[in-house]
Amino acid sequence: MKEKNSVKIKNCTPHPIIVRVRETEVVFPPSGCA
Repeated sequence: MKEKNSVKIKNCTPHPIIVRVRETEVVFPPSGCA
């Protein structure tokens, strides 16, 4: 799971990253294009 998130951040996704854990949605702000 963490590997996929890091890959998305490296790819500079313009939209927020939403990860569904069980019934809880964790949203990562669109940041990481340093």
